[in-house]
Amino acid sequence: MTTFKVGDRVRYEARKGAAKYGVVTYGPYRSMHGNATYLVRLDGDNRWEWVLSGDTLKAVRSVAVGDSLTLSGTRHTVEAGPFRGVDDTDDWFVLKRDSGHEMRTASELEQASDHRRARTYEHNGVTYDLTAKYLDSERDVWSFTGRTDPDGTPRVTMTDHVDNRDTVAEIANVWGPLIKV
Repeated sequence: MTTFKVGDRVRYEARKGAAKYGVVTYGPYRSMHGNATYLVRLDGDNRWEWVLSGDTLKAVRSVAVGDSLTLSGTRHTVEAGPFRGVDDTDDWFVLKRDSGHEMRTASELEQASDHRRARTYEHNGVTYDLTAKYLDSERDVWSFTGRTDPDGTPRVTMTDHVDNRDTVAEIANVWGPLIKV
């Protein structure tokens, strides 16, 4: 069985065809039945965290703007997203290919092969390493969430909350300069 850590994006299937996505906020710990159990905040529900057995969860490979991947033998680049689906069960992304654009769900992109992520981002002449942590002028430490705004600007957090909406541009402009730690 897969072990998850805080911040991992997961897919939860309560019943066939009814998948929900969320982020692990605590765990693993052993339930009274001996199962590896996690607290998960499901997308679209900011009020509750759900206690879920690890065997009902699947890892979701996160996808971000700038990623390059192959779907059905064709090269694609993620241009925008994620956008919330109508029923809050799957995020959508806009992909660019040689013959135009198309929309795909996060679960479809999980099946992609040859997935390559952009590891840097440039803002106002400064190149940020998206795998590093940064210290601001108030001595707060920021890390990248793996998500982006629709314009492709990487989101950051100082609390390890994956759904944080602050971007590296906003933090650098208000509390910069940011120093790699």
